[in-house]
Amino acid sequence: MFGRGWRIGSIGGVPITLDASWVWVAIPITYTLYVRVGLTNPHLGELEALGLALVAAVLFFGSVLVHELAHAAVARAKGLPVFGIRLLFWGGATETPADRGGATAQLLISAVGPLSNGLLALLFWRLSLAAADPFPPLAGVFGYSALVNAMVSGLNLLPGYPLDGGQILRALVWRATGSRTKGSRVAGWVGVAVGVALAGIGVLELRHGNAGFAIWLAFIGWFLIQAARGAEQRERLRERLAGGRAAEAMGPPPPLVPAGISLTEALDRYLRGHEGEVFPVVDDGRLVGAVSFASARRVGQEDPLRPVRDALLPSDALRTVEAGTGLDRVAEIVASGRPAIVLAEGRPVGRIEADDLARWLARASGDPAEPPGGDRPAAPGDVGPGR
Repeated sequence: MFGRGWRIGSIGGVPITLDASWVWVAIPITYTLYVRVGLTNPHLGELEALGLALVAAVLFFGSVLVHELAHAAVARAKGLPVFGIRLLFWGGATETPADRGGATAQLLISAVGPLSNGLLALLFWRLSLAAADPFPPLAGVFGYSALVNAMVSGLNLLPGYPLDGGQILRALVWRATGSRTKGSRVAGWVGVAVGVALAGIGVLELRHGNAGFAIWLAFIGWFLIQAARGAEQRERLRERLAGGRAAEAMGPPPPLVPAGISLTEALDRYLRGHEGEVFPVVDDGRLVGAVSFASARRVGQEDPLRPVRDALLPSDALRTVEAGTGLDRVAEIVASGRPAIVLAEGRPVGRIEADDLARWLARASGDPAEPPGGDRPAAPGDVGPGR
């Protein structure tokens, strides 16, 4: 769904990934803040101005992370899985099937993001007041952070999909009508209207000579229009996938590593040459975990004859689905590009990924030809709120 990324750590077991696109906004934002600090505080030296700019940048991107962590925390409180958080050039995305918990769960998960930014705005405003006397430049940084968080909160509350406001609207209509499809359609229609309105305001701003602001509004408007138009398409796709089961679309399982063999044998037979992959580990045919080249080598350095079960990865290293799971749920799980292992009574019987879903859709549509590699189905559910 997104471009290349780097995992920078995890918080509460939730992996945090930095998308490559983030660099393209982090550098100009930091430079802009550096120029802003220098202009508003001409008495500061260059190093002091740069330090304050870095503080402001950290507060800005930290606020984005807090926004996504708020989504993740409520999702977990509702018993939903959180596959990760990805920081992108336009904000962030929390990878959780928010709608799986129903309309109320999606409403709460979506609403907590803008709420967190509103609370951060209040916090930074109070900090700016406290820092005004001892160090006015720092007070300016806090004041700027308060303003940005207030703007982010307001922007996210716009009823345009995929912004949090659009997902809140979707959840409200879903809850009122009992129809998820109606919620998606209404949110899509309103999202298009909001996008057109923003683009129109952008045109008016351009006529008044505000080119930068006009381009920004036009981009946001275009983004909302495209996303909203895709909402109904994703809902139709979800309905089609709901008619299938994982066992119908899965491919052969990957090599299964016995838990009792030595790490040396596992490295030689399975892992060497597949350094970037994760392999299922079985004991008496049942899945007990996963192992990778790195985990096997790390433990094997101390004792290469230790069994594979001593080098298992954390439980979230491998995604699994039951053979009877609906393909709409499977699509949510494999949306990030990682395949899932299909289980039947705890035993791995197959593997499923986006290409398998595309082939199933082609067969279900009566099209014997497989779709091209770039025509993979998007996840029918929301990857997660938080923009």
